[in-house]
Amino acid sequence: MLQDNSGKSLRELLEDQGFGQSDIKALARALNVADCGPAFEAALSELAIVALHEMCEWILARKRFSTIAEMDANRIMRIFLDIRRDMPDVEKVADQFAIPEARATSMLTRMRYGAARRLRAARYQACSGEIENLLQAVEEDEDGRKCINVDKETLEAFNEAWWHILKATDEHGKGGAYEAAEKPDFIWSGKYGGRVIATVRMWNHIVKWLKQKHRELENV
Repeated sequence: MLQDNSGKSLRELLEDQGFGQSDIKALARALNVADCGPAFEAALSELAIVALHEMCEWILARKRFSTIAEMDANRIMRIFLDIRRDMPDVEKVADQFAIPEARATSMLTRMRYGAARRLRAARYQACSGEIENLLQAVEEDEDGRKCINVDKETLEAFNEAWWHILKATDEHGKGGAYEAAEKPDFIWSGKYGGRVIATVRMWNHIVKWLKQKHRELENV
Protein backbone atom coordinates (compact mmCIF):
# COMPACT_ATOMS: atom_id res chain seq x y z
CA MET A 1 0.00 0.00 0.00
CA LEU A 2 1.39 3.40 -0.95
CA GLN A 3 1.66 5.93 1.89
CA ASP A 4 3.69 8.99 2.74
CA ASN A 5 5.73 9.42 5.91
CA SER A 6 2.69 10.63 7.82
CA GLY A 7 1.18 7.15 7.76
CA LYS A 8 -2.10 8.53 6.42
CA SER A 9 -4.17 6.55 3.95
CA LEU A 10 -4.37 7.69 0.35
CA ARG A 11 -7.96 8.76 0.92
CA GLU A 12 -6.85 10.94 3.83
CA LEU A 13 -4.08 12.43 1.72
CA LEU A 14 -6.60 13.29 -0.98
CA GLU A 15 -8.90 14.89 1.56
CA ASP A 16 -5.96 16.94 2.88
CA GLN A 17 -5.50 18.21 -0.68
CA GLY A 18 -9.07 19.51 -0.83
CA PHE A 19 -10.92 16.56 -2.37
CA GLY A 20 -14.39 16.53 -0.83
CA GLN A 21 -16.86 13.72 -0.26
CA SER A 22 -18.48 14.17 -3.68
CA ASP A 23 -15.03 13.96 -5.30
CA ILE A 24 -14.20 10.78 -3.38
CA LYS A 25 -17.49 9.15 -4.39
CA ALA A 26 -16.98 10.10 -8.06
CA LEU A 27 -13.41 8.78 -7.97
CA ALA A 28 -14.49 5.49 -6.40
CA ARG A 29 -17.19 5.09 -9.04
CA ALA A 30 -14.68 5.68 -11.82
CA LEU A 31 -12.40 3.05 -10.27
CA ASN A 32 -15.36 0.65 -9.87
CA VAL A 33 -15.07 0.22 -6.10
CA ALA A 34 -16.93 1.35 -2.98
CA ASP A 35 -15.75 4.69 -1.60
CA CYS A 36 -14.45 3.20 1.64
CA GLY A 37 -12.42 0.24 2.85
CA PRO A 38 -9.38 -1.66 1.56
CA ALA A 39 -10.69 -2.04 -2.02
CA PHE A 40 -10.72 1.75 -2.45
CA GLU A 41 -7.23 2.10 -0.98
CA ALA A 42 -5.93 -0.69 -3.23
CA ALA A 43 -7.47 0.98 -6.31
CA LEU A 44 -5.92 4.32 -5.32
CA SER A 45 -2.53 2.60 -4.95
CA GLU A 46 -2.85 1.12 -8.44
CA LEU A 47 -3.91 4.50 -9.80
CA ALA A 48 -0.88 6.12 -8.17
CA ILE A 49 1.42 3.55 -9.78
CA VAL A 50 -0.19 4.14 -13.21
CA ALA A 51 0.22 7.90 -12.78
CA LEU A 52 3.83 7.53 -11.62
CA HIS A 53 4.60 5.32 -14.61
CA GLU A 54 3.13 7.88 -17.01
CA MET A 55 5.05 10.78 -15.46
CA CYS A 56 8.35 8.86 -15.47
CA GLU A 57 7.90 7.98 -19.13
CA TRP A 58 7.20 11.64 -19.88
CA ILE A 59 10.24 12.87 -17.95
CA LEU A 60 12.49 10.33 -19.69
CA ALA A 61 10.92 11.16 -23.09
CA ARG A 62 9.94 7.54 -23.63
CA LYS A 63 6.31 8.41 -24.30
CA ARG A 64 4.84 11.84 -24.89
CA PHE A 65 1.42 12.25 -26.40
CA SER A 66 0.89 14.49 -29.42
CA THR A 67 -2.68 15.37 -28.50
CA ILE A 68 -4.93 15.50 -25.46
CA ALA A 69 -7.14 12.88 -27.15
CA GLU A 70 -4.23 10.41 -27.28
CA MET A 71 -3.44 11.03 -23.62
CA ASP A 72 -7.09 10.59 -22.59
CA ALA A 73 -7.39 7.34 -24.55
CA ASN A 74 -4.23 5.95 -22.95
CA ARG A 75 -5.47 6.84 -19.47
CA ILE A 76 -8.86 5.29 -20.07
CA MET A 77 -7.25 2.09 -21.31
CA ARG A 78 -4.86 1.87 -18.36
CA ILE A 79 -7.60 2.50 -15.78
CA PHE A 80 -9.90 -0.15 -17.25
CA LEU A 81 -7.26 -2.78 -17.88
CA ASP A 82 -4.95 -2.29 -14.88
CA ILE A 83 -7.30 -1.06 -12.16
CA ARG A 84 -10.94 -1.80 -12.94
CA ARG A 85 -10.10 -4.95 -14.92
CA ASP A 86 -13.24 -4.27 -16.89
CA MET A 87 -14.19 -3.47 -20.48
CA PRO A 88 -14.81 0.19 -21.32
CA ASP A 89 -17.94 1.15 -23.20
CA VAL A 90 -19.46 4.47 -24.22
CA GLU A 91 -21.91 4.58 -21.33
CA LYS A 92 -19.26 3.93 -18.67
CA VAL A 93 -16.77 6.41 -20.13
CA ALA A 94 -19.36 9.16 -20.63
CA ASP A 95 -21.08 8.66 -17.28
CA GLN A 96 -18.13 7.94 -15.00
CA PHE A 97 -15.38 10.05 -16.59
CA ALA A 98 -17.40 13.13 -17.63
CA ILE A 99 -16.46 12.67 -21.30
CA PRO A 100 -19.14 13.62 -23.87
CA GLU A 101 -20.77 10.59 -25.49
CA ALA A 102 -19.72 11.53 -29.03
CA ARG A 103 -16.10 11.91 -27.95
CA ALA A 104 -16.25 8.68 -25.95
CA THR A 105 -17.56 6.82 -29.02
CA SER A 106 -14.77 8.18 -31.20
CA MET A 107 -12.14 7.43 -28.56
CA LEU A 108 -13.20 3.82 -28.05
CA THR A 109 -13.37 3.20 -31.79
CA ARG A 110 -9.77 4.37 -32.22
CA MET A 111 -8.65 2.32 -29.23
CA ARG A 112 -10.32 -0.84 -30.51
CA TYR A 113 -9.00 -0.69 -34.04
CA GLY A 114 -5.67 0.93 -33.32
CA ALA A 115 -2.68 -0.46 -31.46
CA ALA A 116 -4.51 -1.26 -28.22
CA ARG A 117 -3.89 -5.00 -28.44
CA ARG A 118 -4.45 -5.57 -24.74
CA LEU A 119 -7.83 -3.89 -24.93
CA ARG A 120 -8.89 -6.04 -27.85
CA ALA A 121 -7.68 -9.19 -26.08
CA ALA A 122 -9.58 -8.24 -22.93
CA ARG A 123 -12.70 -7.60 -25.01
CA TYR A 124 -12.69 -11.12 -26.44
CA GLN A 125 -12.03 -12.61 -23.01
CA ALA A 126 -14.80 -10.62 -21.33
CA CYS A 127 -17.33 -11.40 -24.05
CA SER A 128 -16.61 -15.13 -24.07
CA GLY A 129 -16.99 -15.21 -20.29
CA GLU A 130 -20.23 -13.22 -20.43
CA ILE A 131 -21.71 -15.56 -23.04
CA GLU A 132 -20.73 -18.64 -21.02
CA ASN A 133 -22.35 -17.21 -17.88
CA LEU A 134 -25.55 -16.32 -19.72
CA LEU A 135 -25.77 -19.74 -21.35
CA GLN A 136 -25.41 -21.51 -18.00
CA ALA A 137 -28.48 -19.67 -16.72
CA VAL A 138 -30.87 -20.84 -19.47
CA GLU A 139 -32.22 -24.20 -20.58
CA GLU A 140 -32.20 -25.69 -24.06
CA ASP A 141 -35.45 -25.57 -26.01
CA GLU A 142 -36.95 -28.60 -27.75
CA ASP A 143 -34.72 -27.97 -30.76
CA GLY A 144 -31.49 -28.01 -28.75
CA ARG A 145 -31.05 -24.24 -28.87
CA LYS A 146 -30.40 -21.59 -26.23
CA CYS A 147 -31.58 -17.99 -26.29
CA ILE A 148 -29.85 -15.16 -24.40
CA ASN A 149 -29.92 -11.37 -24.17
CA VAL A 150 -26.56 -9.69 -24.81
CA ASP A 151 -25.39 -6.11 -24.48
CA LYS A 152 -23.95 -4.06 -27.33
CA GLU A 153 -20.31 -4.98 -26.68
CA THR A 154 -21.03 -8.70 -26.48
CA LEU A 155 -23.31 -8.57 -29.51
CA GLU A 156 -20.54 -7.03 -31.61
CA ALA A 157 -18.08 -9.77 -30.59
CA PHE A 158 -20.77 -12.41 -31.14
CA ASN A 159 -21.42 -11.13 -34.69
CA GLU A 160 -17.70 -11.13 -35.47
CA ALA A 161 -17.37 -14.71 -34.20
CA TRP A 162 -20.26 -16.31 -36.08
CA TRP A 163 -19.34 -14.51 -39.31
CA HIS A 164 -15.78 -15.87 -39.23
CA ILE A 165 -17.05 -19.32 -38.26
CA LEU A 166 -19.49 -19.49 -41.15
CA LYS A 167 -16.84 -18.19 -43.53
CA ALA A 168 -14.59 -21.16 -42.65
CA THR A 169 -16.69 -23.58 -44.72
CA ASP A 170 -13.88 -26.16 -44.94
CA GLU A 171 -14.23 -26.65 -41.15
CA HIS A 172 -17.99 -27.34 -41.16
CA GLY A 173 -17.81 -31.03 -42.01
CA LYS A 174 -17.68 -33.96 -39.64
CA GLY A 175 -14.61 -33.70 -37.42
CA GLY A 176 -13.98 -30.10 -38.44
CA ALA A 177 -13.24 -27.32 -35.98
CA TYR A 178 -16.71 -25.87 -36.58
CA GLU A 179 -18.67 -29.03 -37.32
CA ALA A 180 -22.33 -28.41 -38.22
CA ALA A 181 -21.96 -24.64 -37.85
CA GLU A 182 -25.07 -22.65 -38.72
CA LYS A 183 -26.14 -19.03 -38.63
CA PRO A 184 -27.72 -17.91 -35.34
CA ASP A 185 -31.17 -16.32 -35.33
CA PHE A 186 -31.86 -12.82 -34.04
CA ILE A 187 -35.06 -12.35 -32.08
CA TRP A 188 -34.27 -8.65 -32.04
CA SER A 189 -31.24 -6.36 -32.09
CA GLY A 190 -30.80 -2.66 -31.52
CA LYS A 191 -28.58 0.13 -30.28
CA TYR A 192 -27.97 -1.39 -26.87
CA GLY A 193 -27.74 -5.10 -27.68
CA GLY A 194 -29.98 -7.92 -28.77
CA ARG A 195 -31.63 -11.27 -28.12
CA VAL A 196 -30.06 -14.14 -30.03
CA ILE A 197 -30.63 -17.88 -30.32
CA ALA A 198 -28.38 -20.66 -31.58
CA THR A 199 -27.77 -24.35 -31.15
CA VAL A 200 -25.65 -25.42 -28.20
CA ARG A 201 -23.03 -26.67 -30.66
CA MET A 202 -22.92 -23.26 -32.36
CA TRP A 203 -22.64 -21.49 -29.02
CA ASN A 204 -19.66 -23.70 -28.21
CA HIS A 205 -18.06 -22.76 -31.52
CA ILE A 206 -18.59 -19.05 -30.80
CA VAL A 207 -17.08 -19.23 -27.32
CA LYS A 208 -14.17 -21.27 -28.69
CA TRP A 209 -13.50 -18.68 -31.41
CA LEU A 210 -13.57 -15.77 -28.94
CA LYS A 211 -11.17 -17.54 -26.58
CA GLN A 212 -8.83 -18.33 -29.44
CA LYS A 213 -8.77 -14.65 -30.49
CA HIS A 214 -7.95 -13.70 -26.90
CA ARG A 215 -5.03 -16.14 -26.82
CA GLU A 216 -3.72 -14.93 -30.19
CA LEU A 217 -3.64 -11.31 -29.07
CA GLU A 218 -2.21 -12.08 -25.62
CA ASN A 219 0.63 -14.17 -27.05
CA VAL A 220 1.84 -11.73 -29.70
